[in-house]
Amino acid sequence: MIIASNNKNKILQFKEILPNYSLKGLRESGIEIDIEENGTTFEENSYIKAREIYNLTHDSVLADDSGLCIAEYDNWPGVATHRFLGEDASSTDRNKYILDRMKNLPYEKRVCTSVCVITLVDRAGKPHVFRGELVGHVSQDIRGLNTFGYDDIFELPDGRTMAELSNQEKYQYSARANALKQLQDFVATHKDIEL
Repeated sequence: MIIASNNKNKILQFKEILPNYSLKGLRESGIEIDIEENGTTFEENSYIKAREIYNLTHDSVLADDSGLCIAEYDNWPGVATHRFLGEDASSTDRNKYILDRMKNLPYEKRVCTSVCVITLVDRAGKPHVFRGELVGHVSQDIRGLNTFGYDDIFELPDGRTMAELSNQEKYQYSARANALKQLQDFVATHKDIEL
């Protein structure tokens, strides 16, 4: 299966969470493409990426779209999580911006949800969609070294940020792991799906 991404961290997570699948990122598959993510929902963006790669390869494809939804701001930044400061901003830039915007908000107003939607387009071209979510709080500061995206500002109920967890711990909690577990369960119970 092709993972519709060039993000090394994301590809590593897919491979570690799905060790029994043969997975390759876009570069490993010899695909150079820039897909415009112009959907208004995680589901739309995930599907756009999966369909584009499927149309190129007619192979089975996994694509995801993910982001941070802050309840106090009507689920901002949501689908714009990776782009709200522009394409050249780093995760650190975005996370510092979020913390600065929220610096005077108390704990109960810092509720957020990590969302990951994964679309599997099977070899027959049929899409299957899985949505994982994890509710937490935006931390007061950046914490943790095992960071990817907004992990170092996403605080779990036990007070640790996602970036303070090991990869194996992350795979017990994360929205991406949740969505991939749903995908695994679905494939296991639908033997007719050709991957």
